[in-house]
Amino acid sequence: MRNFPRVLLLGIIGTILLGSCQGDKEPQLKNTSPIIGYWKEIIDVEEGVQIYNTYAFLEDGSYNRSIAYINSNTNSLLGYSGKSDGTFTLVNDQLSTQTTVVYNVPESAEAPYVSHDQLVQVSENYASSVTVAFSENQNEMTWIHPPCGEPQNCIESQVFDRYVPL
Repeated sequence: MRNFPRVLLLGIIGTILLGSCQGDKEPQLKNTSPIIGYWKEIIDVEEGVQIYNTYAFLEDGSYNRSIAYINSNTNSLLGYSGKSDGTFTLVNDQLSTQTTVVYNVPESAEAPYVSHDQLVQVSENYASSVTVAFSENQNEMTWIHPPCGEPQNCIESQVFDRYVPL
């Protein structure tokens, strides 16, 4: 019982010291992942026409994707061929996405694109995974797709540039 006051005093001093150190910590950002932000891949389709394949990866773990046809001579929007929403995780160099809502061009469309309000929801929920690599300044992201068999139309890699939406 004689040691009780010492133990109590040491406990109080320890609590004060530990509590005073907590204020010295740097504030933590919500998500410092290099993938957070807006990314665009530009694909030349034909003379004067490009596809903008864009992703918005948000801090809450959700993403939005749109595929737009652009007149590259006038920089005007021709229409959309798809749009999707879902969630993502990035662990080390593995990007996993779970697509939950997908909109595509209706089968009756005459062109490969339509206006945004003409896209139709399809019931495709799917998961995918790619290996990602970022440039040193984190303004370029490369997706490295797994290999596929010969009869398939495979994409080996895709390069996205970071951009600031207007």
